[in-house]
Amino acid sequence: MKNNIVIRIEEKSEYREVENLVRESFWNVYRPGCLEHYVLNQLRNDPEFVPELDFVMYLDGEVVSSCCGVFC
Repeated sequence: MKNNIVIRIEEKSEYREVENLVRESFWNVYRPGCLEHYVLNQLRNDPEFVPELDFVMYLDGEVVSSCCGVFC
């Protein structure tokens, strides 16, 4: 079985979808609820944010991962 994996620079139109993925991934993992999606949202407005390092990964047309430009 061949997986269709695409890794590319994240577009602004994908921010909400990626934040939802992060929220669902961390919900109730370390504490009730989560803040990780909010942190991601705020990091994109930080002067240290590097858009050229902000990647998103698709598997068969669905977002499955992200790497924010501050963490890479």
